[in-house]
Amino acid sequence: MIRELSTSIIDKFNDPDGLILRTALTGGLWFMEAPESTSYPYGVYTWDGSNVEEICGGQDQRIETASISVSLFSKNDDGGAEVFDISEKFMKLFDWCTLVFPAGKYEHIAFSRQSIIQRGKSDGVWVIDINYEAQYEH
Repeated sequence: MIRELSTSIIDKFNDPDGLILRTALTGGLWFMEAPESTSYPYGVYTWDGSNVEEICGGQDQRIETASISVSLFSKNDDGGAEVFDISEKFMKLFDWCTLVFPAGKYEHIAFSRQSIIQRGKSDGVWVIDINYEAQYEH
């Protein structure tokens, strides 16, 4: 399930609707950790866990909710303007978007933003965290 969710996020990032975000996030979007050589600005998303809710008493009928955290990084010395701009583009593409899972595996229900946190500047890097909840049916 984690691999399919990760793939669906990258597919959304790489589809034609993601061009504006990809143009701004020149270092790319990475799962769990960006390579050391990654240039700024870039993003990293992580799977923070999930829970399963049985519906109608069957193992094949359940809703799973996963928590996804996205961190956006910028080293531009502009008071955080670049990372805020990228976060707006990210939210425009991903808030309440449709994620496509492998056929027959899962049915997407919702991908909704839960929070956005501005962590400020540390060691010359601006950081914004965006937290999402992904719900899908088995």
